[in-house]
Formats: sequence, structure tokens, C-alpha cells
Amino acid sequence: MPKWSKQWWEKAKTWSFVRQMLTLKVWLEDHTIHRKVFTFFALLLAWLSLLVGAMVSPERIRYTKEELNTRQVFGNGSGEVTLVSQVYSQKTKMIVLSFQTKDSTSSVREGIVSQELTWHLYGKKKGTQAIMEVIPVTDNKLSVVIRHVPSDFDTFAVEIMNHTALSSSVDVDIASSKDSSQTSLKQKKTNDNSVQFYITTANKELKSKQITSVSREAVALAAVKEEKEFQEDQMQKLKSSIEQLKQSIKTDQTTKESLEIESQYLSGSDLETNQKKVETLETEMTTKTKAIDKALSNIQLVDEKLANLTKKETAIKDGSFQFTDAIKTIEME
Repeated sequence: MPKWSKQWWEKAKTWSFVRQMLTLKVWLEDHTIHRKVFTFFALLLAWLSLLVGAMVSPERIRYTKEELNTRQVFGNGSGEVTLVSQVYSQKTKMIVLSFQTKDSTSSVREGIVSQELTWHLYGKKKGTQAIMEVIPVTDNKLSVVIRHVPSDFDTFAVEIMNHTALSSSVDVDIASSKDSSQTSLKQKKTNDNSVQFYITTANKELKSKQITSVSREAVALAAVKEEKEFQEDQMQKLKSSIEQLKQSIKTDQTTKESLEIESQYLSGSDLETNQKKVETLETEMTTKTKAIDKALSNIQLVDEKLANLTKKETAIKDGSFQFTDAIKTIEME
């Protein structure tokens, strides 16, 4: 033991607490049975402390990756719902959720018709006076605002039921017997037309952000702005692709001309190989030209979408825009 350690230990021995501990140590060494009893009760006390702590501490629920998944598909094949974003504002006691729907029952509709959706809000803490507002924004986008959120809310569950009729499940045949008819009904009942999203502080996808107020107009304008930015990016991508294709066709044309000049000095199998290269280049140039035509057609479509979005944005701002669906208010169950 180093010299300074010995000096420190000699000084510590003069402290009353250390002297008592040393006395207890000597006593326990001399009394084996008492030492074992003392050790047993010390371990028992530690175990009881852990047990009581576990019983009185708040219950912590662990969620699986599937339960926290932001993309949920209806089991009956009617479509899917994606939770695009989730924001919690503790100061204003609000949670704002952005959903995007996809309809799998129609080749025309992009999103699920909002009137076909039934919403339910469930909370872990009983007595919470939270309410949920469902705000249809576009054909396939909805915003959900949960108000009066307590600071210790921990978890909310949002259930969405899709009542869109499935043409594939419609039976227009005559049943051969009562039993077969009942079997068909049972099969229909097993089809799952609901999905659940868990909004919990345990999920890193729940972002904290200050939200002052949420109105339907503000949500709609934000959605229009986001869609305009997306379409503008699409426009830029299409224009860039056209330039690249034109440059590629130009390079192919130069190569083709070189091969045609070279063919004048070839014969036999060499000439045949050369001709195949020319034909391949011509096919590729034709394919690229068709791709340019398709891109130009898509640019026209994007132009129309941007014009409609601008018109919609102006109408929302001046208050003349008419929303097709009403806001739904759901109380927590």
C-alpha cells in the first residue's frame, strides 16, 4: 500500500463512523451465525426494494416495430394508409398528424373517399378530455388534429375503418345450400377493414414542435405548397431527362455515321457485324425519341397540375374555395 494511502487510512480510523464500522466488522467475524442472518436480511431488503419499486413505478409498454409502422394495409385489400408526419406541441396541447391514403378498389381514384372512413381515438389514460378533428385536404390526404392533449398522455391509438365496397367480394351467384351461404358470410366477416396507428412518446417519429393554431385553410395551403414543390421537381427532372436523351441521340448519330463510312471498306462477316451495330443504334435512337415524346407529354400534364394548384391556392387564400368534405370531430373513447 502506498505511503499516502496508509496515512489516509490511519486518519480515517479516527472518525467515529469508521470506528463503528470496524467494530461491527470484528463483531461479525466473531459471530458467524449473526453474520449470516445479517447478510440474509440485507439481501432480502434489497430484493423487496426492487419489488416495491417495480410495483409503484409507472407501467412502460413496449411496442413492436409492426405496431409503430407508419404504413398500414387494410387486410381486406381495399387500400392502405400512410402516416406521413406526426408533430406534438406540448405548449398548445395539440398533436397534428398527416395521413395519405391509397385506394385499391378503383383504377380512377387515387385516395380513399373520406366519407368511407370511420375514425376512433383511444387513450391509455382514462378521463382524458382529448378530441380528434379529421380534416380532408386533398383526394388522398387528410390531416388529423388531436386537441386537449395532457402532458403525460404517453399513448394514443388512432383506428381507421374503411367501408369502401369491394367489387371482388360481391357475390351475384345463387347459393346451392344454406350452409354454403353462411360459409360465404363468415368469410366476409373475417376480412379486416381496420388499421391502427399508435401515437406514443416512445416513438422517435413523433416530433416536438411549437404549433400556434391549426385551421383547415392553413392545412390545405400547406398541402398545396408541398404538392406544388413536388410537381416543380418533377418538371425539372423531366426537362433534365429530355436534355440527356437528346445528347445521347446526338452521340448515337455520330457513331452511326462513323460506322456507315467504315462499312464502305468492309466485306463479308465484318460488314454484317457493322450493319448489326448500325441497326442496334437505330433501335436505341427510336426508343430514346419515344421517351422524349413521353416526357414532353408528361410536362404538359405537370403544367396543367401546377396551373390547377395555383388556382386552388388562390381560392383558398381569398376564401372562395369550397371543400367537398366536412370536418369530423371525434371524442376519445
